[in-house]
Amino acid sequence: MKRWSPFSKRPPGFTLLELLVVMGIIAALAAMLLPAMARVRRHARTVVCLSNLRQLGTAFQMYVNQNNGKAFVAYGHFDNYWGKLLEPYIRGGEGVMYCPEAPENIGYPVAPRSSPHRGTAFHAWAQISVVGAFRDESSYGKNGWVTELRPTDLPPLGDDTMRPMYVTLRATESDVVPLFADSVACEGYPLPTDSPPPNLIIPIPTTGTNPGAQGMHAFCMARHGRAINVVFLDGHARTVPLPELGKLRWHRQWVPTDVTIP
Repeated sequence: MKRWSPFSKRPPGFTLLELLVVMGIIAALAAMLLPAMARVRRHARTVVCLSNLRQLGTAFQMYVNQNNGKAFVAYGHFDNYWGKLLEPYIRGGEGVMYCPEAPENIGYPVAPRSSPHRGTAFHAWAQISVVGAFRDESSYGKNGWVTELRPTDLPPLGDDTMRPMYVTLRATESDVVPLFADSVACEGYPLPTDSPPPNLIIPIPTTGTNPGAQGMHAFCMARHGRAINVVFLDGHARTVPLPELGKLRWHRQWVPTDVTIP
């Protein structure tokens, strides 16, 4: 058997020093690549979310076209919840109702609608009837001001002076009027006086006299970094940084405001 000697050109195998050098190089490459891969995954999830919202925007327009230009009433209850009304116009099944960053609800007790289980930046919201006959769940919420009011409907904040604030479907500046967006609640009614939530992961929604009347807290959260995805009344969707939420036209009398994010 041929043995290695000091006069051979190269010893068999690797030395300990060579192994350590290779391991160090691999570790350095992993340290550089893993953050980049994480960013790519986050970007991919953001793209899927934007696609979902575009589908919701398209489904909304189809619904309006087939209902003589009429949108939903101010606020629905279970059987006429906006998700159920748009279901016949959505392709892709239930998956369209969920942002990949917030794919599921974290548990919902059997409770009346007056105490819905609100979502977080990374969990969907859910609400269920007392008897469990209806269950609504999604990662997205509707801008409650984009709606139709019947003569018998009261504005969601319980104040008749709010009635002129609702956006009509022929709204000007429809490219800055939010329709659906990442949300921790079924719908929201932002006001310029709303302050941002102190916690951007688990926002505490502001409520009016109506339990369904969520303010800016329904939308102001760190789901896509410090930003959310929004589809607008004209059908386009984009990622909106949280400080820019106050610049959008949430209702007809909205006054652009600066939002200072904690």
